[in-house]
Amino acid sequence: NEAIPDDMVWLDDEYIRFINPYDTSRWIYLTHCSTHNLKNMRNRVKESKADGSKCFLDANGNMISWDFVQQIYNEEQLLIDGTGTPTSGLTDKAVYPDRWSTMNAQHAKAPFAPKALFVMLAVIHRELNVSKDEAYRVVDHYKVIKELEVIKNSGMNEKAARMIGYFTTVAKRLWDLFKARCPDNLNLAGKIATFEFFAHTSEIYNLRLLKMDELITWANIKVYKEQAKKNLTYFSDLHLAMIKRRKDKKYSADWRMTGLPGCTFDILRITVSGFFGYAEYLFQLAKTSPSLPESVNRDFAVTPAQSNTSFGESFFSWVRARGLDNACSFLVAVLNTAMIDMLKNSLDHNPMYDDEDVGKVTKDANRLGIRKIVTILKRLRKVVARLIGEYNEKSEPYASPAAAFSPGAVAFAQDEVVAFDFTQLTANVAAAAGPGSKPAGDEVGEEDLLPSDDEAEGDEPGDEPPPPARPTSAQMGMIIIERIQEKRKLRNGFASYLLERKSFREMITVTMGQEIWPFFVSVLHDTRELDVSKKFDTACRLIMDKLLGMSLNSVLRNSRGESYEYQLFHFLSSKEFAEICFANLPTDAMKYIPAGWVFLGIELSDI
Repeated sequence: NEAIPDDMVWLDDEYIRFINPYDTSRWIYLTHCSTHNLKNMRNRVKESKADGSKCFLDANGNMISWDFVQQIYNEEQLLIDGTGTPTSGLTDKAVYPDRWSTMNAQHAKAPFAPKALFVMLAVIHRELNVSKDEAYRVVDHYKVIKELEVIKNSGMNEKAARMIGYFTTVAKRLWDLFKARCPDNLNLAGKIATFEFFAHTSEIYNLRLLKMDELITWANIKVYKEQAKKNLTYFSDLHLAMIKRRKDKKYSADWRMTGLPGCTFDILRITVSGFFGYAEYLFQLAKTSPSLPESVNRDFAVTPAQSNTSFGESFFSWVRARGLDNACSFLVAVLNTAMIDMLKNSLDHNPMYDDEDVGKVTKDANRLGIRKIVTILKRLRKVVARLIGEYNEKSEPYASPAAAFSPGAVAFAQDEVVAFDFTQLTANVAAAAGPGSKPAGDEVGEEDLLPSDDEAEGDEPGDEPPPPARPTSAQMGMIIIERIQEKRKLRNGFASYLLERKSFREMITVTMGQEIWPFFVSVLHDTRELDVSKKFDTACRLIMDKLLGMSLNSVLRNSRGESYEYQLFHFLSSKEFAEICFANLPTDAMKYIPAGWVFLGIELSDI
């Protein structure tokens, strides 16, 4: 219940872990999503510029400015004329992000990437008149650090070790050169201060927590942890300097604008300290757990991918679905390569994350016993495919297609659409849109969406026949209802239709052997008989009727902000839903496994 002390750089255990309530001999560690953190850092510092809302200062009062990033991007664009590839890797969306591109992980990482830092360094070298012989290169850095005892003990090769602490070491050397050559050049001081801020940010995120091709092991974690402490010390110095300005009358109430907010600094410390604490704890479990299977390498690795939400959410949902949420099973699956494709697929259309953040998940798939798990998953899918093939061969066909909704539900929906005041809806939308929107009661037709004859080059009046009259809103609603009813006629009932769906097949695959499995066995076997299948249709149809009503409610009558998803959540956990399933599902296996009801409800909602 106590605030984290401002002067604590690396957080004590009490701030990053708590006792596991399920198994009080174990700990749960806290960390924040590294991807979101990097975006947060970028969002803060990009406002520190000449016309920005902030003015970040380093510990010595030099301005840290996004103007330097914009300068590099603008100069590169002049050279490549917008047609080449910039050396820095900076793009318009990375340097001048709008509300949409702000969420994109690739754009957030770009300003802190090594490519961008090297270009910053080249600009500073030019202004400092640094000769080739004076420049501190990566190869020079490696010659120094490879002699350190901590590097020797880590077993790291040159490729893995050469960049550790390089950019922040260069920043210190730049300050030495600056003080010796041009200590009064405030503009250059700001560029070096900006480079130093970006260097420490990069070494925490781009070069560690978001660097997925280097795994953290028991041998190298000390190297990475020591560097992370140096990076956090820099941000701690900035934070403490900002707090001191609170008492300086020169800054007055603007002292908060000169650095990262306290909550951002706390999140940064929790993220770094918590993730490394979590990794060390996993190593400890692996080394001391006597019940680990022989196929698990006790000196296994932790992927930095586990520091971001995209991995975490997908991973733990997979763990739960496979029944691996216990200590030993978790240690077997924590590095499972079978998750890679699933994770990448989940990120394909999600700009908030970069699919590179999934990373290299295993150190040695053969030694970790991962191939066995992959093989099991493949076999399970083959078993499900065989079971569905048998179902299709042996199930009794329907004489005529089954309807997805009852006639009463469709009639009710039609009445709702006919009775609804679409004119008032249009007025409400126009009012919400503000000045300049169409007057209340105006219909939005094709003429509002297509260019006029004057705007469409080459179009002449009379070239095309006039379009047919546009249906009224009420008529359009009726057409939609009719299409719903027509499209959702099921050739051989709900069971057959569900088994054709890939998502339902995956439900069967991941639940095989679990407590819910008899529910799906009953669907696969008992609904082969026509009378059982039709009773199953009745239960599904009652659920579909409720879902249709919820859809209408969310569109037509909802004034409380209750989305369809919100209503669905409460419906699937309601007594009404339970009564429908228990009273109408045709077999005991279906009636007495409530978890199966939820799986069925979710799949019907998706349909």
